[in-house]
Amino acid sequence: MRLRTIKQYFDDITLVQVHRSYLVNPKKVNRINAIAKLKFELELGTTKIPVSRTYIPMLKENFPHWFS
Repeated sequence: MRLRTIKQYFDDITLVQVHRSYLVNPKKVNRINAIAKLKFELELGTTKIPVSRTYIPMLKENFPHWFS
């Protein structure tokens, strides 16, 4: 299935797209790490998922506690 199709079944609170290849459950995110000036990755337990630059403003607005 395509991510676009999967995303239609869930609202934006249940699954958030953070990369063109990744949807994540925001309740499972521990924090976001800055790797470089414009590179970020989400930390979900021991798993690290890359975050696209296009999604950073939306994530900062909706989940500011990840960036603290």
